Amino acid sequence: MAAIYGSIELYRVSDSTGNNSFSNQIGMDLIKKTLADATDFTWKALQLNTPAERKTIPTISLFIENSDGVPFADNDEIHFNAGYLERYYSDDDEARREFVGVIYHEMVHVWQWNGGGTTPGGLVKGV
Repeated sequence: MAAIYGSIELYRVSDSTGNNSFSNQIGMDLIKKTLADATDFTWKALQLNTPAERKTIPTISLFIENSDGVPFADNDEIHFNAGYLERYYSDDDEARREFVGVIYHEMVHVWQWNGGGTTPGGLVKGV
């Protein structure tokens, strides 16, 4: 598991049915494991083999929000909308698979370089 980055912070923006379902379906153990595994995978995939090749990210924050929008990454934050899983995945196994896949995708955006914000968005999203 990745140990180079500092910590993972989890924020639940509001108490809601979506947030409660998210907590019941996903759980903190899977969240932590997925964030660490996705970081390791991303480092390997993007060939970020040494700390000098990686962005300095002391904390990765995961926000569980009460919204129906799609998940997204913004710098060192991943925003995951609880309603996204609740709306599409009533089966716990399907919800977990979707959560893991989305976190891997968003983690690439957290760790990938973007030319100091000058890289075209389509190129960044295409990676």
